[in-house]
Formats: sequence, structure tokens, C-alpha cells
Amino acid sequence: MKLKLTALSFLIISSAAKAQPSIADLFQSIKNYHPLALEKASKRQAVSFQQLEAESAFDTQIQQTSKFRLDGYYDGQYLSQQVSKRLNFMNAEVFGEHRISDGEFPVYEQEYDTLSGGELNVGVKLSLLQNRDINKFGVAVNNSQFEFAKSQAEEALYVNHLLSKGISAYLDWYQATLFKNIIDDLVKTTEQRQQAIETRVNNGDLAEITLTEFNTTLLKRKISLQKAQRTLTLAQQALTYYWRDNYGQMHNINKVGEAPSKLNWPLGISNEDALQYQQDISQHPLLSAKQNLLSQAQNELVLADNKLLPKLDFEFKLARDIGDGSETLMGTEPKVG
Repeated sequence: MKLKLTALSFLIISSAAKAQPSIADLFQSIKNYHPLALEKASKRQAVSFQQLEAESAFDTQIQQTSKFRLDGYYDGQYLSQQVSKRLNFMNAEVFGEHRISDGEFPVYEQEYDTLSGGELNVGVKLSLLQNRDINKFGVAVNNSQFEFAKSQAEEALYVNHLLSKGISAYLDWYQATLFKNIIDDLVKTTEQRQQAIETRVNNGDLAEITLTEFNTTLLKRKISLQKAQRTLTLAQQALTYYWRDNYGQMHNINKVGEAPSKLNWPLGISNEDALQYQQDISQHPLLSAKQNLLSQAQNELVLADNKLLPKLDFEFKLARDIGDGSETLMGTEPKVG
């Protein structure tokens, strides 16, 4: 029976225990679990996917083309497989192709004809004026990188804003606790003095009006204690908006106790930090976000100037047919366009 009572008492004490989060706990809670911080992290991740999409323009591309005649005088059939890759340098594109045909083609489709083993060709395309120094695909990749850096800066800026609001709520909670404890001690002291005054009034050492005035003072201080308790409750409620559990939910206000009597302040600026302060301003998230936005605008301006240039492209291809067939298709054939 004693063991059961002890266990029950332990559960009651545990359930009634109040939590006292430290400033470090509050910071970790905001960064890892606050819904608004997680929202900014999700937006930053979405921008990273846009960056991958822009970079995909420079992925290796595989293309197949086929043409089959199902009826008619000519029975020529054609199959082509091409591998190509775009490069940012001079808007270049390198490619390799194998195409093979079978049957007879009309005169206007003789370019499809190959030897029995097909035709192998490799080549390169370049831009000589327009798109030579800059092109929309390279700008898209560059701008997506700036956009990702901007989203990182905006995320850091917003998290810093949440941390600032959170630390203000923490300090309000700390101040409300100290004020409430001071008023509470004052009420207890007043109640102790009340007993002594009652004794002296009963003994005739003091007039009864003195006790009446003292009771009025005690009543005022109790009212002040109630106000201080209400202020503390509001501060606890405000703190729970920033202090979250692992699921992002606000802690129950009943779980928030009074602030610790001594505040362990983890923040501060040393002499060395003060010397570094001016240099750190240039890396502020707000300035970083604006700088990335400016870089994007400069890219668009250069790309717009590029569109005013004449379009002059160059293509070189080296082709060779293999296998048996017409002598006109044998040998290596260089082509310039």
C-alpha cells in the first residue's frame, strides 16, 4: 500500500512540474519547429528545385526519330538516334548521331538514304554573335543561383526576426516573474506585520484606525499581486507562441512555470566582436538578398542587349556511312553550315 501511494505521489508531482526553458532551448525551438521558420525553409527548398530545373538545360539529351511508310510505291524507312549536350561556352552544342535507313526513297528524300550499316556523324554548333557571350539558358542557371542565395538570405532574415521576437517574449516572461515575486514577498511581509499591529491594537498601544489603514494597504498590495499574476500569465502565453514542441505545437501554458531567478544570458559582444562588427554588416541577410536581386536584374539587362546583336551561328559536322550500298554514300563527308 505504501509503494502504491509513493508511486501515485510521484506521478502527481511529475504532472505538476513546471518547465523553465533556457534561451538556448527557445532558439532551437524557433529554428527547428516554429511553423513560420519551417515555411521559409520549404520556400527555400522549392527554389532549389527551380535551380535544378534551370540546370537541366545542360543535361545530356537523347532523341530518336523514326519514319515508316505503311503503303505506296516507295518503301523507304528511316531511324535516327542522336545524343547531344548544350554548353554555356559560345552557346555551343555538341552532338553525335547514328541513323540508318532501308528501302527506296523518292528523290526529294534522298538525304535519308544510308549504307547498310547506317551513317555515323558527330558535330558541333556555335553562336558567333548573338548568344555568344551570354544566352538565356546560362542566364537562367545564374539567376536561379542568385534566387536560391536570396531565398537563403530571406530565410535567415525572417528567422532572425522570429528570434528577436522570441527573446523579447522571454525577457517579458523573466521580468513578469521577478515583478510578481517581489509583490508576493511584499504581501507576505505585510501580512506578518499585520499580526504584530493587531496585537498592539488589542493591547491598546495603537489606535484601531492604524489597523484599518494597514488593512487598506494590504488590500492594495494583494490587488497588485493579482495584476502581477495576470501579467505573468499573459507573458507565459506569449512565450508559448515561440516555444514549440517537436511537432511545432505551442506548449500548454500550464507547463510554463516562472522564469529562473538568475538569467544566464548567452549573448554578448566582446571587444573582438566589436572590431568585426562593421565587416559583418556587409554580410547581413537583408543586404545579401538585395545584392542577389540586383545581380539578377543586371543579368536580364545584359541578356536584353544580347538580343540586339545579329544572329550568326556556325555548325560543323563530320559524317561517314558504313556497310554496303551505293558508292555515292561511301567515304567521309565533312559539312559546314
